[in-house]
Amino acid sequence: YVIRAFNEDLPYDTFVREHVGANAAPRLSRDGLYVESAIASGFYGLGEERNGATDLEEVRTEMRDSKIDVFGKTFLGLTVACARCHDHKFDPIPTTDYYALGGVFDSTRTSLASIASAPVAKAIEDSLRGIERPMPAAPATPLRKGDERFDMSLFYRTGAAFAETRNGWLDSSRGASNALTGIMVSRSFVPTKKYIHVRVAGTKFGPVREEPSLLAVTIFAPGRYPKGVAGSGDRKLRWRTITLHEEINQVCHLEIADRQRDGHIVVGDIVFSDDKTPPPDVAESLPELAGTGVTFPEEIFGRVTYEDVPHNMRVHERGNHLNQGDEVPRGFLRVLNAKGRFDGDSGLDGLAASLTESPLVARVMVNRLWKQHFGEGIVRSVDNFGQMGERPTHPELLDYLARKFVSNGWSVKAMHREMVMSEAYQRDSAALPEAVAKDPQNRLLTHMPVRRLEAEAVRDSILAVTGSLDRKTHGPSVKVHISEFQDGRGKPVSGKLDGEGRRSVYLEVRRNFITPLLLAFDYPLPTSTAGRRLVSTVPAQALTMMNNEFVADQAAKWAERVSKSFDTPRARMDAMFNEVFARPPTAQERDRAATFLANGGTLAEFAHVLLNTKEFLFVR
Repeated sequence: YVIRAFNEDLPYDTFVREHVGANAAPRLSRDGLYVESAIASGFYGLGEERNGATDLEEVRTEMRDSKIDVFGKTFLGLTVACARCHDHKFDPIPTTDYYALGGVFDSTRTSLASIASAPVAKAIEDSLRGIERPMPAAPATPLRKGDERFDMSLFYRTGAAFAETRNGWLDSSRGASNALTGIMVSRSFVPTKKYIHVRVAGTKFGPVREEPSLLAVTIFAPGRYPKGVAGSGDRKLRWRTITLHEEINQVCHLEIADRQRDGHIVVGDIVFSDDKTPPPDVAESLPELAGTGVTFPEEIFGRVTYEDVPHNMRVHERGNHLNQGDEVPRGFLRVLNAKGRFDGDSGLDGLAASLTESPLVARVMVNRLWKQHFGEGIVRSVDNFGQMGERPTHPELLDYLARKFVSNGWSVKAMHREMVMSEAYQRDSAALPEAVAKDPQNRLLTHMPVRRLEAEAVRDSILAVTGSLDRKTHGPSVKVHISEFQDGRGKPVSGKLDGEGRRSVYLEVRRNFITPLLLAFDYPLPTSTAGRRLVSTVPAQALTMMNNEFVADQAAKWAERVSKSFDTPRARMDAMFNEVFARPPTAQERDRAATFLANGGTLAEFAHVLLNTKEFLFVR
């Protein structure tokens, strides 16, 4: 989504609104098969979640704090999360504003959902017409004293599989085909009983804990592994029981999922009980599927944010969720929005409108773009525009760029063009001695700063130079390569050493198993936003470039390709210099290279040397 948005120059204000999750008109993908805009709101589901916790409300508090922190830094350049325990010490953000925002985020849920477009949904319904088999009326389960039936109207439905309740049943096949898919997600609730009895039938499915959103009825609670049940492999309804422990008296939600195109699930009833024994069973088998052979369009699923139960939060005194104070209406930062408070729904729409009306959003974004081109932002603390952040070196320039950004329809590409066509961007990297003496940090941009490649660019540049880079865009993430020296809990299956040649943006991000080459070059830990990376120069970087197996492997592949393409040592040498430095070798470089090769050095070793040079790793 993000790559497509920037490639297609999606207006940045639209990009922001879609990330916040505002209920704007759906924006379809280019092929019209799914709602592209819905994907952005999954942004909120990318944070950390502590597993195996006993205090689940504490986990919810941590997750909410992470959302507010990333939201504030990303879009506003403000450290809003500093107001969790007390009024912000330096910026005009009271604690009540923190919990006003918290109420908005706490009134929403991020979960998997079908994002199929309306035309796809219509095509499925047209194919179903006339082939659905009727279902017998679902018998009412006799409830015992203390049993509680779950209200099925509390579910948020997506996908053709659960588009309707059929005579009291939830049948993801709709009596027609296993190929139908969909997900139902309940609103949040607080269970008070120990057992959930589910009357279920359908395709047998085992790994509910590992694949909870594939083909099962599952309960989710923050900080705990999901628990669920599935069918037994036929159309006969049976009671299956989920036992709750830490989930009792905590905020949870239920999910009924069928994302498996060769299976289905049928749910007749969901009963909460203090009795371990399920309600009396009524032997009943459902009609077999029609099996017509009709094909249905495949629905695409994505993680989206949607409305949950709207509610306000209470202030957590000193940030402690066990010590709650006054209730605060949902809202935005009052210093940026005099109205400030939202009524009715969760407040996402009001939050999105308040954001794009704020002058900070445009300033923060153009400052990030400037930082990417010039190495430092006009405000160097790119995630902090508050009192403790750095003052802008050129405040009038920042205002000019922000106004231009908005007047050009929030076009990111137009702003890139504005910056790279500037005289400042086209300056030489060589600094005059008198300029260095007067402005050692180059805040006045007397020259273009020399910049080291970022971690991903180092890896991608190696792949590009050696001819191994796969330039295709989009698609699923590539498994990261795990070296023999990396070990720990949750160690994943290793991918290929070269990451299938894909650019680094397409590598899986495994928090505990980050590629060593990327870590050596200051790859940020993926636990929070990092608008400004540390740029270090340490011996470990040179040692990594010398000894890393990926670098050595790519150098060998480069040498092999050049050897096959050129016949003479001189032609090979010239080709390698042009590919790695975009220039021919000097006479001195040519002589030293020839001596190296004549004394037994291999072309692969020579390639490895070129990849270890400063000229390759630094941009001038």
